[in-house]
Amino acid sequence: MRRAAHEGLHKGIAKDYFPIQQNEAIYLVDAMLRDASSWENHLQRATTSAIMSLIYATPMIKDENEPSVAYINGFASRITQAAFPGAHYVEFFTWMKFLPSFMAPWKKYAEDWYKKDEVVFKGFYNDVRKHVMAGDERPSFCATIIKDKLNEFNDVEAAFLAATIYATGAESSSAVLAWFMHAMLLNPEVQRKAHEELDTVVGRSRMPTFSDYDQLRTTVIANVLSLHRDPEIYGPDATEFKPERHIVNGRPAPAMADGNGRDVAFGFGRRICVGRHVANYGLFIDIACILWACHILPVRDANGKPVLPVDDDEVNHGLVV
Repeated sequence: MRRAAHEGLHKGIAKDYFPIQQNEAIYLVDAMLRDASSWENHLQRATTSAIMSLIYATPMIKDENEPSVAYINGFASRITQAAFPGAHYVEFFTWMKFLPSFMAPWKKYAEDWYKKDEVVFKGFYNDVRKHVMAGDERPSFCATIIKDKLNEFNDVEAAFLAATIYATGAESSSAVLAWFMHAMLLNPEVQRKAHEELDTVVGRSRMPTFSDYDQLRTTVIANVLSLHRDPEIYGPDATEFKPERHIVNGRPAPAMADGNGRDVAFGFGRRICVGRHVANYGLFIDIACILWACHILPVRDANGKPVLPVDDDEVNHGLVV
């Protein structure tokens, strides 16, 4: 399965998805400008719609309550809840896995949902197969593994692979964008510098596109606490939000010299995240377009004072983050 996931999401094929991600970024910015108070809902809709299009070649989803989206988001939520340590007693008392379903509610719950999920996910997968067989498919993960005969497993496994990639991709991307908004609110000076660079490279007559990717050169370091808040590497101010610490005269700083451009948040070695290229491209175009079009400012209270987030270490966006 990992081989199929890699072949459907590797760096070369990720560029086939640029039109989808560009259109989603434009629609996202327009929605945020029209209704800034619902910014988090807009981020969730944008990442959900983009991943659905990448995986299943669906049209842009403009309603965050669209039934198919709600179903897979529920699937992602169930995975997250099941993965929390201590979610079920069987983790501690392994003999419980031999109990029959009528004596193990958690097992019956999983079996019931599996039957429902199989029908829904096979339906999504088979819709793509029909278009592939008719020769009118759009670029998508499912189309790639069907056309290249990479699914050396049965249709049920292929359908669940696609759904799992959707669930993890949508959850992680929306969480990163939410934390990006959080960081911009707490660090207006960093936001100002980003605006200046966008104005210099892109200008005001058009929006950012993927053709700007190489010109808007930045080394992005994932916020992995144990690695990226080490004062011996990053100095006594390692806990401050200072993206410029990673660049010296336009090149990676000494602390980054052996990083080879890797983002440690995606993991390492053979188990590195297969969707990292698609994820990075999507985050690039969303963040560039948001900063090009918007100033991210805090809301104000009844006395006109800005209300800022109080705890920048509080995490409540799913399992991945």
